[in-house]
Amino acid sequence: MKRILFSCVFLLALLCTITLHAQKISLNLKKATLPKVLNEVTKQTGYVFIYDQNEIGKSKIDIQLKDATLQEVFAYCEKFYHITYKIIGKNVVIKRKIEEGEFKLNGTISTENNTELQDVSIYMPRLQKFVFSDGDGNFSIPDVKIGDSITLALVGYNELAEVVDNSKMLFFLTKKSNDLEDVQVLAYGQTTNRRLNTGSSVKVTAKELERTATLDPVQALQGRVPGLVITPNSGLAGANSTITLRGENSTSLGNNGINSYNKVNTPLFIVDGIPFNNNSLTNIGNSYQYGYQESPFKSIDPNNIESIEVLKDADATAIYGARGANGVILITTKKGRKDGLNFNLNVGTTMQHIPKYVKMLNTSQYLTLRRQAYANDLADGNVFEPMDATNSPDVLAWDTTINHNWAKEYFNKWAHLNTVDFSVNGGNAYNSFSASASYNNQTTIYNSHSGIDRGSFMLTGNHSSKDGKFSINAMLSYSVDRNRVIPMTLDNFINLPPDFSLYKSDGSLNWDLANNNGNPIASQMNTMRNHTKSFNSSFNLSYEILQGLSFKLDAGYNWMYLNEYGENPIAAQDPSDGGITGSAQKSFSKNYTLNVEPQLNFEKYVGKNHFSVLLGGTYMKTSTLQNAEYASSFTSDADLNDFSKAPAINYTYAEGTYKFLSGFARVGYDFDSKYVINLTGRRDGSSRFGPGKQYGDFGSIGTAWNFSDEKFFEWMKPIVSFAKLRGSYGITGSDQIGDYQYYINYNFVYSPYQNQLGYYPQNLYNSDFQWESTKKLDIGLELGFWDNRLYFTGDYYRNVTGNQLTGYQLPDFTGKDQVMANLGATTQNTGVEFTLRFDEIKSKNFSWTTNFNMSIARNKLLSFPGLATSGYQTQFFLGKPIDNITGYTNAHVNPADGSTIVDDINKDGTITVEGDYGYLGSQLPKYTGGIENTFTYKNLSLDVFFTFKNQAYAQVYSFQQGTTFNQPELIWGNYWQNQGDEKKFPKASTITTNNNFYLFNTSLASYYSGSYLRLQSATINYSLPKNWIKRFGFTKFDIYAMSNNLFTFTSNPGFDPETGMSMPNLRSFTFGIRTSFK
Repeated sequence: MKRILFSCVFLLALLCTITLHAQKISLNLKKATLPKVLNEVTKQTGYVFIYDQNEIGKSKIDIQLKDATLQEVFAYCEKFYHITYKIIGKNVVIKRKIEEGEFKLNGTISTENNTELQDVSIYMPRLQKFVFSDGDGNFSIPDVKIGDSITLALVGYNELAEVVDNSKMLFFLTKKSNDLEDVQVLAYGQTTNRRLNTGSSVKVTAKELERTATLDPVQALQGRVPGLVITPNSGLAGANSTITLRGENSTSLGNNGINSYNKVNTPLFIVDGIPFNNNSLTNIGNSYQYGYQESPFKSIDPNNIESIEVLKDADATAIYGARGANGVILITTKKGRKDGLNFNLNVGTTMQHIPKYVKMLNTSQYLTLRRQAYANDLADGNVFEPMDATNSPDVLAWDTTINHNWAKEYFNKWAHLNTVDFSVNGGNAYNSFSASASYNNQTTIYNSHSGIDRGSFMLTGNHSSKDGKFSINAMLSYSVDRNRVIPMTLDNFINLPPDFSLYKSDGSLNWDLANNNGNPIASQMNTMRNHTKSFNSSFNLSYEILQGLSFKLDAGYNWMYLNEYGENPIAAQDPSDGGITGSAQKSFSKNYTLNVEPQLNFEKYVGKNHFSVLLGGTYMKTSTLQNAEYASSFTSDADLNDFSKAPAINYTYAEGTYKFLSGFARVGYDFDSKYVINLTGRRDGSSRFGPGKQYGDFGSIGTAWNFSDEKFFEWMKPIVSFAKLRGSYGITGSDQIGDYQYYINYNFVYSPYQNQLGYYPQNLYNSDFQWESTKKLDIGLELGFWDNRLYFTGDYYRNVTGNQLTGYQLPDFTGKDQVMANLGATTQNTGVEFTLRFDEIKSKNFSWTTNFNMSIARNKLLSFPGLATSGYQTQFFLGKPIDNITGYTNAHVNPADGSTIVDDINKDGTITVEGDYGYLGSQLPKYTGGIENTFTYKNLSLDVFFTFKNQAYAQVYSFQQGTTFNQPELIWGNYWQNQGDEKKFPKASTITTNNNFYLFNTSLASYYSGSYLRLQSATINYSLPKNWIKRFGFTKFDIYAMSNNLFTFTSNPGFDPETGMSMPNLRSFTFGIRTSFK
């Protein structure tokens, strides 16, 4: 009987096993909970599952099984859902597997679209432990127990709180529907979010900077920030740019102090809380014209930048007092990560060339024009030299069968830029570091041996105590570059006659040119070497004294050294000039800056009321030294580098110290994050003013109202998800003049007398000038539509600047042409700015985002007492922009004789500058902006960025048709030849000083539109699938290609609407890879 019973039970179990194996189950589920899986199994098999809903947890997994048995399904579920099971007939009992004691929690974090998330912070309150997810979204925490709470957070995603119910868990973070909580950097390291920000500011991220192939991070901002106008001064490697934010406030375009290159309208730059000296130290470029102004920002590696925040209005900038009158640009560098060691490598190569050449007259056209010019001069009785082989070799002596467009032939080459960036970072919840090194070399388009080599290193360290009360951050960076660029201008090449040869038949330089420009290629026989070393450091310390009260200290020490050497040998000069000698020059410049800013921060929440107070002070000291020697009259090029053999040496020396001392306070209040107000006050002291004038007081008020939180607005919420009105008003100042301008400064005389150096005064004494001031008004509106998929920001601003600091012009009998003083003039900048971000498409595999910004700006001179009798009467005009074009008005060609006619404004019968110069127009753009479209499809992304500018006038060329200066082809057939001709250009002449040319070129007739639409950059990036690169140890492997300045649509006939006939912005093509690995 027992055997029969055992046989029956065995047979029943066998049948159940056969049944289990016989039924095939297929599952394809995403982010599925266990109940969802079991329901699907029930549908396919009929099995009933018994379990406690509260016991099995909420874990979600992806499950893909095909033709699996029930046992295989259960084995899968047992592994990932951490369960046990027992089959009883057609019923299956499910229970949670009980972990005994502590275990290691292994988790994976991803988005709803199954994209792994890196740098997610994971916090476990019981263990007081922070960890961060790696590049694959994975993390692990030891000593965890079932039931422990866990919190996950990442900027831009909703925070997630869960309870541990398994040793292996999968977490999904959902993206925030808007960016109102994104961190925005304010002054002195304070942060806020878009909802509470009362100021006008724009943030540019590292991702956006990556899409521009430039070594100058500031140039990468062009077209991305409304109101910020960045104009490269040249297309040469490392060249500086002109930077203005919301117009030009000051009438002064420079000064004569030691910081003579200081641009009085340039914003203040702050790097990791420390002011950055953005003055170029280049000295020889100013004094001897063998070099050019280099950009000081080349010492900042764009790959080390986390973000750039541009602060515009009084509320955002007044706390910087006098230094923030022209706006503030905050640069934040990358910090260490907290998920172990991470390595990053970026390698790229760039090719650059001139995108457009100006078509010049060919040889036949040029010679026809020359002969017509001689005939005109002969008829007018203005022939001083006969047209023969000596005076006109281009017409009668040279080979007229050849035809050159020298600019295109000489510059139509490729420049190369190679970059390598390597970084390592890592750490844990309390300590982190980052170290990076980069090297790049860049050549010019005309000389492969002329270029820049640069290397840099940056180290950052961060530490915070376990209780979170103490933290310290430090940054050290060092860069060195060697610049061998010998500048060449396109002007000298486009001026060359088309039948001119640079070399003679024997290979020597050809100097047979009568237009006094010499042979432009001779400049490449000069020597130019710049060696720059730069060191920047910042230290930020913070300690929480009491709950809500903390002490902070920002300190920094920076220095820059520049050694320059240049030679102009005899071989580079025209031997027919007679008595030519060689010259050489060397200079040394250095700049030190110490900055210390202690601060107290207080923050308190009382119900829905939030109070914040910032108190602090600033001490800054900048020391500058410039020393140059100019050795001349060398009779042998072999002696140029030995100054002891120089027959004559001239010396220049300048040394100065600038000190800045201030105290500041900022008080903020908001109620329920709905009503916000900020008050700022600051008292500044500057050593650039005389006794009794050294201190100035500045301040601002900023308010914001998030009226979308009001009850009356609720009916609009389905469409308008966010609405904010903000405004600010304040006064900022400026001390942007040279050091010691109220003293009499002396300099060496050029040549020693009886071996004794003499001195002469550089300026006159005036201790009465004081702070320049700017009153700023800003009103802003922010609107978000459809969960902020469409986000609009608009601003109206009005800045009025008075008490202008400038070099006031003096009569000749004073012995000096100007003295530093406050000018009674008042200028005004007004404008409207807006940005628009639209997430057109956001799906699992495809997204499309558009960013558009535009600024409409106006500038004018409001008042200028005594303008009509001052030395500025032909420079400034009431009601007109201060950056204006002045000259003769209504210029046109007389059809009767081909002469240039202009208006006789004062009706005295004589055309003079004093009596007939008038306002012609402005070179300031009427509006600027940019539009960017970013497309992503799975691992592929495409970014297309256009910039545009509307500028009415830009000078292109100094037209002198008929001289030995070749002319653009646009003049052909458009100049006067016969009586009755109505042409744009006057009749030809061989005389460069012809009055017709002078009147024509000092009028609007020689100007063309400077407007353009430019494809600034196009970038395509492909991220290799992670399952491919994991096997090689990579966490990221991107391949990218980008192009800058690809197309420019403009009616301007010059090389570039921004640079005219000077070296244009180059077109570039870049290819590279970005990788990360552990």
